Amino acid sequence: MNKLNIDFAFEGFRIVREKPLLIVFWGIVLLVGNALGLGLFFYLAWPGIQSLITSGFPSTEDPMAILNLMGQFVGPYFLLLLIMMIVQAVMACAVYRRVLGRPESSFGYIRFGGDELRMIAVMFVLGLLLGLINFGISLVGGVLSVVASSIIGTEGARLIFDLLTMVIYLYFVIRLSLAYVQCFDEKSFNLFGSWNLTKDVFGTLLGGYVLMVLLGLVVGLLCLVVFWVVAVIGLGGNLDLISQLGKQPSAAEITRILTILAPWLGAYVVFLSLIVSPLVTAIFTGAPAAAYRQVVGASRRRADNVF
Repeated sequence: MNKLNIDFAFEGFRIVREKPLLIVFWGIVLLVGNALGLGLFFYLAWPGIQSLITSGFPSTEDPMAILNLMGQFVGPYFLLLLIMMIVQAVMACAVYRRVLGRPESSFGYIRFGGDELRMIAVMFVLGLLLGLINFGISLVGGVLSVVASSIIGTEGARLIFDLLTMVIYLYFVIRLSLAYVQCFDEKSFNLFGSWNLTKDVFGTLLGGYVLMVLLGLVVGLLCLVVFWVVAVIGLGGNLDLISQLGKQPSAAEITRILTILAPWLGAYVVFLSLIVSPLVTAIFTGAPAAAYRQVVGASRRRADNVF
């Protein structure tokens, strides 16, 4: 097993530098996926949205009205999650193909086949597993914080065990972080192979992921600042429109404000999908793939189809 170098955190920037056209391809896919997901969500959830605009959120004294309103959002929300998961799986596999040196026989490494279907299953199962781990850790931490509150006080115990819970959960996340790319590379459903791969490189992975997050945040924030500066200039510096939404305006006033803001909100979704999302995806997905490439090495790659 090869030694890991922290420069894997810069893989996303290498992808953009070596083949910038990929960002265009990936941006188109993300734009189509976001437009489809958000379009279906608002179309199906529009009755509930109209009810919120005209009547506001139901009183807490009427639980049936609250359940009825929430029920109008459950189906559209899960459909949105499904579409986003499919898009994320397609994008992850495209990044993995680029980082692992697979031949580009398609539109920006974009495909939809066995690899993507397997990735959807891996994302779902691993997400469920991490959710259960987080629940278990939080439950134990909550019980221990109650016990310790009599010694160090309620607030102190809660703070200590919240931090401890977060640290333990992040440990599991990092140890399992190479599972996605490993399952792609091996064409398998090997959820726990990452545990063995990361046992000797945990410290380097942690440092690289911290650097990756910082780089991703800087890139994302810079892009968004540029957009909103342009948007504010386009609105003539009139920020009162946005602030008025928080003052419980009438339904007619809300409609007027949204009509003015709608073109900018649409432009925001397009900008986010075409530029920000593919850049951030390259950074956050490329880094673990590059770490896996370093740890495993080219000689360990297998081409047999297990799944």
